[in-house]
Amino acid sequence: MNIPAPDLAEPRTPVPRIVLGAAGPADLVWPKLLLRDVAMQDQDATDRAIIAALDTGGRAAWDAFVALASGPLWAAAARATPRRAEAEALFTQIMQAWFAARQDLSRQLGRFGTGTVRAFLDSEIDAQLSAWMLELFQTGAPGAAEVFVRLFARDIRLWVARATPAQARAGVDDRVQEVFVGLLAESARRIRAYAGSAPLRAYLRRVCVNLAIEAGRREQGRVRPGADPARSGRPRLVSIDVEDDPLELTDDGPDGEQALIDTEDLLAEAARLEAVKAALAALPTDARRVLVARFVDGRKPREIAEAEGRDVKDIYRILERNLAQLKVSLGGRPS
Repeated sequence: MNIPAPDLAEPRTPVPRIVLGAAGPADLVWPKLLLRDVAMQDQDATDRAIIAALDTGGRAAWDAFVALASGPLWAAAARATPRRAEAEALFTQIMQAWFAARQDLSRQLGRFGTGTVRAFLDSEIDAQLSAWMLELFQTGAPGAAEVFVRLFARDIRLWVARATPAQARAGVDDRVQEVFVGLLAESARRIRAYAGSAPLRAYLRRVCVNLAIEAGRREQGRVRPGADPARSGRPRLVSIDVEDDPLELTDDGPDGEQALIDTEDLLAEAARLEAVKAALAALPTDARRVLVARFVDGRKPREIAEAEGRDVKDIYRILERNLAQLKVSLGGRPS
């Protein structure tokens, strides 16, 4: 069936008009009733049915998907750029890409694993935004650095903080700044070196952690330039201020940066993911649903309580008890 392209006319506030497309009221009755009447605990099954309908469905199936995806996509586009016209263009670009590949979305969801449809959409949006940002860097667009900061600032701060020893946390802001400088130096060479063999976030995380470690070495070298590692028993740190020249990474080419994401790391990450999936599968259904809502979908305990029809204290107890169980299942000790 030849499905007409969505209406991409003048957007509406706060979400562009593509939410309704060109469909008439009769075409929208089914998705509206479906999304209104289904209970919250069945929402993911409903979302899956909407995406599955894209395989063979007509215009109503597409409109149902647009209604599902428009909210998170518009929020992400607005986060990526403060300029409304640019956000609208980005929103439209991604929607058009989804429309062209709509029959593949169901198969992609099947390969996504046990995550929710909302998590799948977030992953798809993240991949689209990352590709758009990389294109900005490759073409030398003047706003590329701003987009990068808006998309990854929170993640980079988290990665750097985790890579910073507790005794050095007071200086984490300085390290974050140094990491940003390192990432954006030389026309963002490290970002442009991404070769696509692993998710962009995984690549950036490894680069950021290594830059944070180097920043820590520079800081320690400035504070204790004459320290003897043999006395302290600590690993020897390479001197960082040789003849007033700042330390340069010894393996800085595109191949070197990409090598940060090596096979062992990818296998270890996959093994950890499988262990988490197995541990989650062993939990009661309601506990698993609460954990996914909290840590995959990012919903607040009070929102989960309302959706589950339970007291918020029950949700906190479920989270605490089952997180402890997950920790034990994954080889940790109970708190």
